[in-house]
Amino acid sequence: MKKNILLVLTLLAIVLSGCAAPAATAPDNSAELESLTARVDELEKENSNLKAQLKATTEAETTEAASASGSVLAIGEEGTLKDWSVVVTNAEITDSIKENDYYGFSPEEGNKYIAIDVTVSNNGKNAANFLPSFGMGDDVSAKVLYQGDYEFSATNLLGYSKSLYDTSVNPLSTKSGIVAFEIPDAVASADEELILVISAGKDNLQFKVR
Repeated sequence: MKKNILLVLTLLAIVLSGCAAPAATAPDNSAELESLTARVDELEKENSNLKAQLKATTEAETTEAASASGSVLAIGEEGTLKDWSVVVTNAEITDSIKENDYYGFSPEEGNKYIAIDVTVSNNGKNAANFLPSFGMGDDVSAKVLYQGDYEFSATNLLGYSKSLYDTSVNPLSTKSGIVAFEIPDAVASADEELILVISAGKDNLQFKVR
């Protein structure tokens, strides 16, 4: 009887040991990790390519916009803006602008004038003011750009006979005068270019005046 019980227990132990789960082993993920690493490298390359394409597109759009607005004209070259033909004939940086020996204009301390000689022709069918003091809509306005970012608005020299401000020009007629701007001494003595921008609505003409 004891032998039978011992045999049964032995067989039971063998069965239980056979049914026991084998020790867990860590799965081998090296292949999956290599695949993910390769995919990350591909995404980085795609991202670099997209950045390069975006930069190229932006530069192309900038160039196209610059072309659409027209190239920068030199002194002596004629440009057309709406009904106006415009030519810059001279530009001078000066400490003062004189009407005569007794009357003139001086800029604020630390500034100088840049006086720009401009000739305009009215190609329209009605008389018009070239630079109205209170412009609206498509009225002509003027500014000077320094380093492409700094803007200086025109100075209305009230009572100056050569000023183009509020100058009425009849159809098919031409007038010449001066548009003046106050600029700091640091800008006046710098080497960077100065660009005169004459605008009417969304259109503009640009002249390199230094």
